[in-house]
Amino acid sequence: MKKVLVLDDEQDILDIWFEQFRFWGLNVEVHTAKNGQDGLKLLQAVNEYDLIIADYKMPVMNGLDFIRALRTYPKFSEIPVFFFSGFAPELKSHMDKLDNVMLFEKPFISEKMKIHIRMCLSKEEPQEPAMSHSELLRA
Repeated sequence: MKKVLVLDDEQDILDIWFEQFRFWGLNVEVHTAKNGQDGLKLLQAVNEYDLIIADYKMPVMNGLDFIRALRTYPKFSEIPVFFFSGFAPELKSHMDKLDNVMLFEKPFISEKMKIHIRMCLSKEEPQEPAMSHSELLRA
């Protein structure tokens, strides 16, 4: 089973990711952390992830510092990371210095993001249609 690590300090966002993967029909094991420091601890404990989705603004260690720390470990250097943040304009200047990282802007999970997630996790078509962030909040 594919494993995804989601880092966000907002519990609602973490809950939405659980639901989003289910609605896409992706059979993934989702682990969560509320900051980058806890994310690094999970990485070392689990030792294998297929995708990481990280917020930028988090307490203790932000998403950018998390990715910089992550890339210092050779065994984690190839894990794709998706920044999912409301602070995308602030992050754009850092993107060319980060390997295997894509930037997506909150609050909506875009079709482009869905396609890239599926490319990382599965070649199969989702069993159910994807729901937008706003649709999930209304559900």
